[in-house]
Formats: sequence, C-alpha cells, structure tokens
Amino acid sequence: MCCTKKKIVATQEKELPIDTYTEEEKKSHGRTETRKIAVFKASTELPKKWQALVKYFIVITRSGTRNNKPYEHTHYYVSNNYQSAAVMAKGIRGHWGIESYHWIKDVVCREDDCLTQTTKGAVTISILYDAAMNIFKLNGYKSMKAAFEEHTNKVDKMIQLNGLIKNKVRDKKTKIQKNKQQKIRTD
Repeated sequence: MCCTKKKIVATQEKELPIDTYTEEEKKSHGRTETRKIAVFKASTELPKKWQALVKYFIVITRSGTRNNKPYEHTHYYVSNNYQSAAVMAKGIRGHWGIESYHWIKDVVCREDDCLTQTTKGAVTISILYDAAMNIFKLNGYKSMKAAFEEHTNKVDKMIQLNGLIKNKVRDKKTKIQKNKQQKIRTD
C-alpha cells in the first residue's frame, strides 16, 4: 500500500466525512449495486510535496452480488477541488466510462497493435472504430467484442446496420411530424 493510500485509509478510519452520497443501480438479472461515496478533508500528515495538490480524499465503496456471491470493493481518489460527494461520484463514473471505451478500443480492436505509419492513417482507423462502435450501440449490441466478431470484414452487414439506423431516425422524424400535424388539426 502506498504512502498516500495509507494516509487516506487512516483518515477514513478516524475522521468523519465532510459529505456523503449513496446511489443504487439496478443491473441485469436482478442484481443491484450500491455505491457509497464519502469526501474527507485531506490529512495534514501528507508529505509536503502532496499538500499543495491533495486537499480532499474521496472513498468509494461498491457492494452488491455477482454470480450470487456478495462483493465489496473500495476505491480511493484524491482531489484539490471540493465538490459535493454526488458531483464527485458523477465525475468519477464519467471518467471510468471513457476509460472503458478506450479499453474496448485497445483490447477488442487491438488499436495499440495497429501498424499504421502515419498520424492521418491512425486517426482514420480510430474514427472508423468509433463509427462502428456507435452503429453497434445504436443497434442494441451490448457486447462490442461479439459485435466486432460478427461484423469484421463484412462490409455488407455493416451497411445494413447503418441502414437500420437511418430507417429508425426516419421513422422517428415521421412520427414527430404526424404528431405535430394531429396537434394542429385538434387546435
């Protein structure tokens, strides 16, 4: 355990948090995950080089059940800016959403193994991966790995998926226009 983490744990054990927040999230198959977020004023016992940077400790405890087995994980964060526990929780979740997105591109798409020689080529490939992932999401795929396995090197299937999106957008626009017309008639 690193020095800073030891200080956070010690602070958490002897101090009351300055703010707390709890949220529950319903997950698939009847699972529920509870997140408890606590914000603490940073310990004055931190090394001098950290004192200007670290003003608050954030402790997030996630608990629930996975495969009918209970779990509890605690994660520690530091901040130099005070926000409420709810705002801190939202920011941290947003950060991990971006990290998981990049993990998919690194692991599933093997983007880091790409042998592209130019920056433009790498950017183009990255944009194509982004487009494919967005098309998969809009068509209801939950697993990007399964979606890529099903559609890699099958341009015709990707075009069909893109056509489905266009049809969905067109249908939604048509429905909105019909609702507007009906509203005008009733007025």
